[in-house]
Amino acid sequence: MAQDEVSPSGSMRRLRDSLMPTWARRTSGNAQPARPHKPETLREAMTCLRQVEAELSATRAHAAAREADFQAMAQQDALTGLPNHEAFAHAVHSALAQSSRRNGAIAVLLIDLDGFKAVNDTWGHAAGDRVLVAVAIRLRDATRDTDLLGRMAGDQFAVLLQDLTEEGAAIHAAERILAALRPPLSFGDVEVQCGASIGIATSQGYPTINGQALNQRADIAVHKAKVAGGGRFHFFDTALHEEAAETNRIKGALTPVLNTEQFALAFQPRIDLQTGQPCGAEALIRWQHPELGLVSPARFIPIAEACGQILPLCDWIADEVFRCAALWRTFSRTSGIPLLPIAMNLSAVQLRNNTLRSQLAGLARAYAIPAAAIELEVTETAAIDDAERMAEQLAGLRADGYRIAIDDFGTGYASLALAVQLPADYLKIDRSFISNMLTSRRHAAAVATTLALGRSMDLTVVAEGIETEQEAAYLQARGCDEAQGYWFAKPMPFQALMQWLKDTESHKPQDQQMDPQVPLAPLAPLAPQALSLSR
Repeated sequence: MAQDEVSPSGSMRRLRDSLMPTWARRTSGNAQPARPHKPETLREAMTCLRQVEAELSATRAHAAAREADFQAMAQQDALTGLPNHEAFAHAVHSALAQSSRRNGAIAVLLIDLDGFKAVNDTWGHAAGDRVLVAVAIRLRDATRDTDLLGRMAGDQFAVLLQDLTEEGAAIHAAERILAALRPPLSFGDVEVQCGASIGIATSQGYPTINGQALNQRADIAVHKAKVAGGGRFHFFDTALHEEAAETNRIKGALTPVLNTEQFALAFQPRIDLQTGQPCGAEALIRWQHPELGLVSPARFIPIAEACGQILPLCDWIADEVFRCAALWRTFSRTSGIPLLPIAMNLSAVQLRNNTLRSQLAGLARAYAIPAAAIELEVTETAAIDDAERMAEQLAGLRADGYRIAIDDFGTGYASLALAVQLPADYLKIDRSFISNMLTSRRHAAAVATTLALGRSMDLTVVAEGIETEQEAAYLQARGCDEAQGYWFAKPMPFQALMQWLKDTESHKPQDQQMDPQVPLAPLAPLAPQALSLSR
């Protein structure tokens, strides 16, 4: 039998041939019934009909199976085989509907891997894929059969806990996951450390919450865990909800057009701890919003980086710093007070910009300011993101004549490595170590280690956040080079800084060094006050 005769179309042709002609036409054109079919012809027709039905049924079953396969593939992560974002979202929606009928609750745990970017950057994306597969296996082992594990995107996974009876179940689940990811992953001779941050959101107390809102809350919570240092979990709560709302308000205020009239620079003097004299000033951004009030840089700078407004803000800061340096130069000529360097902070986004050097060079020419009059500060967290590239960029800036400071030293994960790798002139000890060094042996040891490191590498060590006489005396006696903080002077507008410098100069002891055993007295802004040589 020919191939087409076993197909539905072939069976249909045979059925047609067995039944035709059912009508015969006379020469007159009138249609008349043909002779009746023989019984064997009818039996053959019925056989053909049954074949057609069977073949059509098989075709429909095959199509349905293929459709099911396509749907399964559409809801499955190709790399790990886990449910993808769409499938997980559908499962959360269904679980919420069921829990609502039962007066129960569910929980979503959003898992964001720590340090995964470094894996891709160091070993490539193929190695990154192997890590993700290995992580998926560990997560399967750490979750229960009743839990749903999915891969959201990139290095994010999620777990759905159903029939949640108490908050402790979510805590236990998060602890199991963190413990499972804590040991390094081994690939031959390579070991990869890849922990996680976990955000937890539950429907407990929110009977009308939808799946999208629950996932968004988990995302907010995981960000909080990430900011806190990673390797931990964090529950979504009311405070986080308010913080997220504030973040959205700040985003709205930053975009789309940056209103620089709302921003201003404040300058905090830096003091030479061995002479007691000013040796520079740090420019600090201030934002006074008409509705939000005074917004802390710690809040709006990360948001500005995330929403793409940090570069316009950094451009304004750089221009303002060079402008103030030019004003200081003019003030120096008339008052005799020396032009001291102004330090400004660089954003990680700004450091990755290839036009930074040319931009600063243009400002230096426009305001006739030497590069030595400007210091550039980069935080550990900004540098560690891409240390090699940052080192290259900072080396170029240093070659241009700018002095470089590593800010918030000691708060990152690779302080010593950065101190060696980055071309720096200053180490600035983070205030968290300073505020606890008199009561904590560990913090005191960290300060002592930084001071020793600075001396061994010929780096100037600056202590931040000095607020008491005891802190100033402690650092002074241990050879710390410079310091800044409220004990000496609060951040102030530029004109106030000029007056402060003038008042300080007029009360400066002539040709006299500060006794290292005598603590420094505070220098209040705008108030003539000499550095005391006695207690």
